[in-house]
Amino acid sequence: MKYLKKADKTAESNVQEAQKVVHDMLDNINKNGEQAVRDYAEKLDNWTGDILLSAAEIDHITADVPQDVKDDIDFACQQVYTFAKAQRDSIEEFHTKNNGVEAGQRLLPVNVAGCYVPTGRYAHIASAYMSIATAKAAGVPCIIACSTPYKGKSIHPYVLYAMKTAGADHVMTLGGVQAIASMAYGLFTGKKADIIVGPGNKFVAEAKRTLFGEVGIDVFAGPSEVAVIADENADPDVVAIDLVGQMEHGHESPGWLFTTSQELAEKVMDLIPDYINKLPPTAQDAAHCAWRDYGEVILCDSREEVVKVSDEYAAEHLEVQCSDLDWWLENLTCYGSLFLGEETTVTFGDKASGPNHILPTKAAGRYSGGLSAHKFLKVLTWQRMDRESTRQVAQASSRISRLEGMEGHARASDVRLSKYFPEETFDLGRQWAADVSAGWVIGLMGDLGTGKTQLIKGLSMGMGIEATVSSPTFSLLQEHDEEGRLPLAHIDLYRLESQMEIVGAGLEHFLVSPYGVTAVEWYERWLVAKWHPGQALPESFQPSKGVTLRLVVLSDIGETEREIKYEDFSG
Repeated sequence: MKYLKKADKTAESNVQEAQKVVHDMLDNINKNGEQAVRDYAEKLDNWTGDILLSAAEIDHITADVPQDVKDDIDFACQQVYTFAKAQRDSIEEFHTKNNGVEAGQRLLPVNVAGCYVPTGRYAHIASAYMSIATAKAAGVPCIIACSTPYKGKSIHPYVLYAMKTAGADHVMTLGGVQAIASMAYGLFTGKKADIIVGPGNKFVAEAKRTLFGEVGIDVFAGPSEVAVIADENADPDVVAIDLVGQMEHGHESPGWLFTTSQELAEKVMDLIPDYINKLPPTAQDAAHCAWRDYGEVILCDSREEVVKVSDEYAAEHLEVQCSDLDWWLENLTCYGSLFLGEETTVTFGDKASGPNHILPTKAAGRYSGGLSAHKFLKVLTWQRMDRESTRQVAQASSRISRLEGMEGHARASDVRLSKYFPEETFDLGRQWAADVSAGWVIGLMGDLGTGKTQLIKGLSMGMGIEATVSSPTFSLLQEHDEEGRLPLAHIDLYRLESQMEIVGAGLEHFLVSPYGVTAVEWYERWLVAKWHPGQALPESFQPSKGVTLRLVVLSDIGETEREIKYEDFSG
């Protein structure tokens, strides 16, 4: 692999700036609500008009849209809707019956979808029906759409017509972070979006990323990307035009060429500046910066290496202008959308062919696809059983719960077995320890010379189960009853693997104090073995040489006072 042109910047170059701006804006909007949104609309977009458009206002703004424009939008919208409906119908509800358990899957759309339609350098008509028509095909009952004021007026008439045609229920004249926040927080409409979809600049993408969890999102859709895979048979003019066509999106929209032909690569690199210079001024400025700062050309030794490079980049849009297209379809695995052959191009997918153009960027195509009807669906499961069917499931659930140390879970199974089958006896796993009250707590901590206590493995007494300790806070500490008892599965002696072993012979009666870890502050806070009051260390307890242990003895003196004694010894 050889770079014939390498980018000076990456997609992460300006992320920190966007994060700070978005964080401050979301914080302000969360505190000050609609007024903060109006302030941002005036400051950033010079918009002081109505935010929420009425049906009459929508009709008035779109009244003069030419019929030929309407026809094209209607055609493209139907193409997208038809493809999305086929996606929706490709997954079905079902139910099964297995060992008496009847279980099923339901497919329910989200209740409210927020669709963002960017309008910055260009009026992104297609983004309106890409998001809204897809949500409609999924059956979403309430769709909120937002787009930026255009040249000092409300939403661009063509964009607004596309929103209306695709099926938006509410339309707001808002752009940027303030639009994303308004849909997430339910401002102006009183309806909080369950999911927010749509492309946008780095601030829009960062707002969606920040709000993810509070709302669902489609993909991390940042600045547009295009990659072209081309072999020696590709037309360099077509390749160059396709790259330039996507780089006009913005200053941070990269174009990448992956090829096995140095001759083709050099021709394409010679052609691109000329094609950029022939663009209108706005597009020319964007494409020039994008190619200069983010454009790359990579020469590979084989098509297998091209696949490896392409999958690492996971481009939003990936064109293949090579022979043997089926081979490429079979072997490429990471991309937002794939365009096979010279006869198709990203422009077709962006505007009217049918598959969605809202796609993952920044290599998110490694783990995610683009917007689809499935994004608006919740795959929900249900189950029910008759009483006889609980017999096998409840026993297994009880035993597994106790192996995990989750006594409360086990008892939810036990109560049903005892209620439904009162005359029967079941193996429910090892239950709680003998009735002993909280008392002396003994902690064994090993210093490996690193200045930090490490407990590698635990041996559960009487059960022969070995378990890895993966957290410095032992979560089972808080799981005790009012008398401080824990099930035997929780009573562990820890050993330093290959260094020290504690033999537990004769130590059947252990208990855990609910005060243990919170009282011990020595290196990390660790919960270890607990002795029965008055129990002496076993004679078999012999630490290996060179390993220093600290014996920590805590006795409870009231609720807040503790007496802590330390005794050092070494093998």
